This record gives sequence, structure tokens and C-alpha cells, in this order.
Amino acid sequence: MREILVFSPNVFQSYGHNSDYVSGLVGGFEKMGFSIRIVAYEGDHCLSTKNSAKIQTLKRDHFQNSRTHLGMLGNVIWGLNRFKHEKKLYEMLHGILADNDDIVIIFESFEYICLYAFLKKNRFNNQYCCIFHDTNFSFSQTSLIASVYKTFVKHMVRAIIRNSRCVFVHGSYMQKNLVALLKLKEFNCEKKVSVIPYGSQLPDYRKIADYNDSKAKLGLPADKRILLAFGTIRSDKQYDLLLDQFSQTEGWVLHIAGPEGDLTYGYLQNIIRGRSLDGKVFLSNKFVDALEQQTYFGASDLVVNIYADEIRHESGTAQLARAFLKPIIVAGPPDLVEYVHRNRIGWSLDGSVGNSLKSILNEFSCMDEKKRRRLYKSIETCSIERSWNKVTEKILSEISGR
Repeated sequence: MREILVFSPNVFQSYGHNSDYVSGLVGGFEKMGFSIRIVAYEGDHCLSTKNSAKIQTLKRDHFQNSRTHLGMLGNVIWGLNRFKHEKKLYEMLHGILADNDDIVIIFESFEYICLYAFLKKNRFNNQYCCIFHDTNFSFSQTSLIASVYKTFVKHMVRAIIRNSRCVFVHGSYMQKNLVALLKLKEFNCEKKVSVIPYGSQLPDYRKIADYNDSKAKLGLPADKRILLAFGTIRSDKQYDLLLDQFSQTEGWVLHIAGPEGDLTYGYLQNIIRGRSLDGKVFLSNKFVDALEQQTYFGASDLVVNIYADEIRHESGTAQLARAFLKPIIVAGPPDLVEYVHRNRIGWSLDGSVGNSLKSILNEFSCMDEKKRRRLYKSIETCSIERSWNKVTEKILSEISGR
């Protein structure tokens, strides 16, 4: 096995963290001497690191906007379109694999029904592994439409796992959640679920943009500290709570940056007006690519990333922050909270007086130089321990040992 195929349909699309994630995987595996092939849809985005991967793409229609502007119906249309287009992508994948029987496939993202049908038809047992970025399979963990869909596909997902070489998640609570909700112990396949760290690029001081220059470039006030909320605008992120607590702070500006998902900027603007936060919240309605990330993170003092408690998926933003040596404030998924506390790289927000957003921002603002250096040293250490090299070494170890 000297070639790895990464199946990631949306890696070249202008939303989500797929590009950063796949860039890290490709870079790590190439350093280990593997040749990489990527199967994806065409898009106007590119990988964030230099590489020599073979890229094979398929054209498709854009349908992301329906999800944003049509509410629940938009989610249904989005799902049906995804199903229709991904079937064609698997047809292309079949043609590639017909001439490459000694290749390991990593399904980095995938639609469950299409992958199940593809594997059932082609019998690639033990030749593939999957990465589960999301283990939300109960009605309390996701939307009604998504819950109905995921209830329907549970047996398919279980079959995907049973026939795989192994599957990966990014935290022990995600692992427990997947094993429990899919009843993997009853089918003797719970040991196929392994935990790997979520990688990020190592901090590169040459690429960490100047703080004041970055603020000026983005039009952020020079006399205020900046709290960055980064990533796709989605309903599983607690913007109501964030904006409510932020309204009680002074001396800070909240910068919300990312493309619309299943929430719109109009929704955020209504909350902002309702909390009388005009002038304290800046909005950047756009996908921020790898080249621009250094400016957006460079202009920030802290990064905030909060979800509902019941959510069981990872946070790409929380990992990306450490590549720019930024402390983070988190809430929600226990894996995310544990990651921050264990590595001493930020704070968790729980709504109590001692752990309110106001108290955390005040603590950071008053931090002496010794504590500040210790905080940034912890972030740097965490970055090395959870680098993409470490991630790909762990993946290869699991693949080779089964």
C-alpha cells in the first residue's frame, strides 16, 4: 500500500473546514512517502498547502443557497440534491478503483445512503476507513429533518462501520456516542472506532499577521479588543447566548466571520438590534480562505466557539485557532471543553457568574505578562502534540494494525 485515495466531495467548495482538513491529511501522508489521490466536486477553492496529489473532480450544480433561504424545505432540497450528485461521484470513484486494487480509501466526508449502496455493490470490505466528523444520531442532537434521516440510515451506517478496516472520530465522547446510538457492541464492531486528534498546521510566525495592521485592514476599531466568532453560521452554534452575554461586556468588539449555513446574517442582525449591539458587533458575510485566515485571526485577541451541550461533533475553528496561537472560549460538546481544559489553552463558558463571558474577557484583559506567556506556550505545545504529522501517523498505525 503506497497510495491513499481521499474521498472528500466538498473539499474545493467555499464553506466548511474540508479544505483545511484534507490539506493537513495530504501533507502528512506525503511526508510519509505516500502518493495521494483526491476525489471531489469541482470548485473555486483549492487546498491550503502545496502538494502533489492527483485530483479527479466532477462538475455539479450549486445548491447551497436553498438551505439558507428556504428553511426546513431548503434542508430537504439540499439533502436530495446531495444524494443525486454524490451518486455520480461514486460512479467516477468506481472507475478509478477498477484499475487500482491496492489502494486504501479514506472517506473524509460522505452521504450515508450513497456510500452504503456503493460498498454493498462493490464489496470493498476492509479496504477503506471513514472519518466521522459528526456523531449526532439522536433527536436531541440535531434538527428534526436531520434526525428523521439519521434514524432511517442507522443500519446503513452500522454496516459501513462493520465492513470497514476502521473508522475515526475526534474525541472519546464522540466515540462513546457513536458506539451507543448505533449499538455497535451488539454487532461486535465497537473496537473499529478509534479516536484521533484533530490536526492543524504548526504555528508559523512568518504567517501570523500583525495585530494592528490586520485590524486596520478589516476596518475593526483600533482601540478595542477583538473577540472572533469564526465559521459557517449554523443553528447548532449558540449565537443567542453569545450575543446576550456579549451585551454585558465593555471594551470589546465581537467579529462574526463566515458564510451563511442554515442561519442567515439577517437573523443575526435582528438579535443584534434587539440587544442594542449596533457598533459593538462586526459582520463579515463571506467564506474566509486559507490566505485570508491569517488576517482574520491576526486581528483577534480571543476566539469564541460555543455549541449546545448535547452536540457531539468537533470544532474545526477551535483547532484552527491554535495554528495562529489564539486562546479560545468554548462551550457545549464535552470533547471540546475537555480539549481546552486539558491543554490549558483557554476557557469554557457555562453561564455562571465566575464563568460568564464578561468575567473571562476581564480575566484575559487583566492577565499579567507571566500568565500570558504561559498561556501562549501551552497553545504552542498543543499545536506540536496535535500536528497533522501526528494525526496521519495515528491513522496509518490503525490501518496497518488491522
